Amino acid sequence: MHNLYSQILEGIKNKENLSSKEELEKHLIGLKSNVRELRSCYRNYPVHVDYERSCIQSSYLLTYFPHYVQLIYKILTEDCFSIFKHKTKINLCYFGGGPGPEIYATLMFINENYPDVTSVNIDLFDKNALNWSYSHDILETNILEANNFKFTFKFVKHDFDFLTDALTPMHIDLTSKSDLIVFQNCLNEIPPSKIDKIKSLFCSLFDTLGKSCTFIISDLASNYPEVIKLIRDIEALSYTNKTVDIHRSITKANQNETLISMYSPPIKFIADNLLSGENGLIPRKYLKYNYSCFTVNQDYTENSDNKLIELTSFYSPLKSSINRINQELKERTFVGIDFGTSSTICSYITLEDGKIVSVPIPIIQRNEKEKATKHCRVDSVLSWYKNKLIFGQPAKDLARDLSQDVDYWSSFKMDVGVDLGPQYYQSKLTGNPYHLINPEDACFLFFKFLKKGIDEFIIENKIPSKIEYVISIPASFEMSQRSAIINNLEKAGIFSGRSPFIDEPAAAYIHYLNDQKESAILNKTKKVMVFDFGAGTCDISIFEILNIDRKLQIN
Repeated sequence: MHNLYSQILEGIKNKENLSSKEELEKHLIGLKSNVRELRSCYRNYPVHVDYERSCIQSSYLLTYFPHYVQLIYKILTEDCFSIFKHKTKINLCYFGGGPGPEIYATLMFINENYPDVTSVNIDLFDKNALNWSYSHDILETNILEANNFKFTFKFVKHDFDFLTDALTPMHIDLTSKSDLIVFQNCLNEIPPSKIDKIKSLFCSLFDTLGKSCTFIISDLASNYPEVIKLIRDIEALSYTNKTVDIHRSITKANQNETLISMYSPPIKFIADNLLSGENGLIPRKYLKYNYSCFTVNQDYTENSDNKLIELTSFYSPLKSSINRINQELKERTFVGIDFGTSSTICSYITLEDGKIVSVPIPIIQRNEKEKATKHCRVDSVLSWYKNKLIFGQPAKDLARDLSQDVDYWSSFKMDVGVDLGPQYYQSKLTGNPYHLINPEDACFLFFKFLKKGIDEFIIENKIPSKIEYVISIPASFEMSQRSAIINNLEKAGIFSGRSPFIDEPAAAYIHYLNDQKESAILNKTKKVMVFDFGAGTCDISIFEILNIDRKLQIN
């Protein structure tokens, strides 16, 4: 995936007529002030940026474009997977599309999942459509054409300022035929005085949309609460103008989404010469955003067989070449934590004979005398013995000598997120150095020990210290339980954004399919029921497994 950075660099080198590596280095160093300017503009609402300048466009391509590719790809994969079903020709419209990260993401999505598509028409509407020619040349020549898509595509740019312009018959003709319309990261440029104008534009769009057109409206959430409110209002307008089927409602969402960018950090050349970590030049890692996604007049309901379950920690951007995966593993360590009621197991990803495998991590667990035991299984237990807080197997070995919820704590996972106050009334730990009066505290301390054990393993084996985590939990966990676990992961230094989770039945079946991928099980669609018998829960999940052009999809 980081090849995208190389493609962008090659495009900038060609556009600027830079003949050597030294000249490109000098050019990137010169962009530092432009990156700071760009980021300063994005801290204010409404956003105003002079995108006409090529130096600003170069800065945007290098610091934002890759992350926004992943954002729209994630939404398509997790919320709208079936929107192009049974289509061979697809029409796409992008409003405020800028340099087009959404375009690249959508074409990647179609190319990987819809082998029957033969042609794609792309129409981009932007008030700077012609001024973005610097970036669009790089997009078309260095990025899109380099991907050798299985279909042909036609890319047309239209000057359109949705703050002042009205939809013309030409616009209406294009939008009425569109299969997908996207507004991403452009509503933040709308001043409060123009809100009614924008709502009117959306009403006009909704009136002209044809059957089965999907609408995605996505924007960053951290600095723009006004934009999130506007998206809610637009979503409400869609209900009154058309019969719509909601894939993801911003109104019903409990909180914003946080995405960990798989393009962070950038390649070394960019890190050395531009995103060096200085003030204002820190590579982006987390994207906090919110979005609404719905389809007009399509036979698609919340309980439809076509609805993709939310596998927020496992989706198609992870599909890559062995060379790319090998490069990723040189830069970062990918760790999975199976957080169980009775025991917990950690593993990391490596390559063996060209195949991705997970290897258990032996965690050091020390008793009250600091004698160390190293084992891959860690009992989900804490104990307080001889003024020592102990976790794992040494803690469990003390069960007979200690009292539950007084100086011995187990099965706390199942009570996390249930706000009942200080549940451990007789706890011996009510202050410094440890505070343990409820399952939340126990969860935090357990994760803290676990993080220390993982870090020791990383150092001992000299593998990359930048760690990305995914946590498996019961599918039955409520939002309050998931949020509580996330809070404790953050406090313990194990942070993977708002959704680091994969449900245990899904994880188990993905692992099974990976082992069975040459089997006949993938030759046709299968409906599968998975029973996950745990120490504290039994989860039952039903999957539909599709094999599209030898690419696994789970619905």
